[in-house]
Amino acid sequence: MGNEAYQERDAAFFDYQLFDRFDFQLRGPEWPIDAPADFNIIGSARVFGCFVEKSMTAFLAERHGITARNFGTAGGNPYMFLRRPELLEYLSTSKAMPIIQVCGADGHTNDWFTRITGRTMKVKADGLGVKVGSRVRAGMGYRTAFKERPFEEVVEQIRKGQDFLLEDYKELKKALGRPAVVMYFSDRPARPLNKRTYRDLFTFPHCVDLRMWEELQSIFDYSLEIVSSEGMPFEVTNGTTSVRVDRYPSESMHRYAAEVIAEHRDAMLALADGPAKPVKTRRRKTEAVAPAPRADAPASKGEATARKKEAPARKSEAKPRKAEAPARQAAGSARKTPADPSRVEERRRKAAEARRQRREAANRTA
Repeated sequence: MGNEAYQERDAAFFDYQLFDRFDFQLRGPEWPIDAPADFNIIGSARVFGCFVEKSMTAFLAERHGITARNFGTAGGNPYMFLRRPELLEYLSTSKAMPIIQVCGADGHTNDWFTRITGRTMKVKADGLGVKVGSRVRAGMGYRTAFKERPFEEVVEQIRKGQDFLLEDYKELKKALGRPAVVMYFSDRPARPLNKRTYRDLFTFPHCVDLRMWEELQSIFDYSLEIVSSEGMPFEVTNGTTSVRVDRYPSESMHRYAAEVIAEHRDAMLALADGPAKPVKTRRRKTEAVAPAPRADAPASKGEATARKKEAPARKSEAKPRKAEAPARQAAGSARKTPADPSRVEERRRKAAEARRQRREAANRTA
């Protein structure tokens, strides 16, 4: 799936103004290839801005006078970017500082699953609650495994998937050959993985915990941890049809991300022309996970008292989490005038044609 699939799906609500660049269809409006910019933001649908009128790059320009290119794409991950030498050449030679968004680590090969595509994996081990040889979404595979196998065994496989992805990030950083920023953008903080927090693994970025986030921070030259759930969930409507959205960041979250990036602009650009941090290539060994009480197990009186005294979850490194918006804002309804059916159909037609051409190109190179 590419961004053209988003346009085809969302045509009744938005025109993402897609244009071809570096074997992607990027979110518009189209920009000149040689025009200067402050940042190139590389990532997934969360950078692209599904179901929002303005993404973080639009807010950076309008509110902060910062030019940032939107390289968000469906399923964006390091492997996808490493396969595009022209993109790597542009990112490594452009004066704009690259900002790499953290993607999920749940779709990568380990002893139990083999990656097929995106977050789809093929089951290759017994005793996981799913049939060997079947295909599962990564989140569902780990959910059933937690029910069937000891906690420590499941975490060991998650760690192997994380290490697999960390190696891709290291390779991407080396391919850039220059300073770069890593950006964690989520509605939850990165927390240590234990039996009280393991459900974090099923929300974006999937299967990324504090241990992996700290590893990523050690690879890159600067880091941003952007945590907000303002405006979630939200609703979009064109006057006749409405859609409730809870998978993608709200426009308020994009606005907040732009504020954090703007706050750190000078510090990040100061590093842009400096030497890049060396990248270690040796794979990190999997760490043993200390046992902890199950989340669904009844706590003893002593444990309950201890939990009350625990410190609050780790705050965002870049900026404290904002207070939740009022209920009216949280609903986030963006009521628009009904779209012209002929324009909607034209958006869908163009997006479908772009998908067809992409498939044909992939078949020619296969």
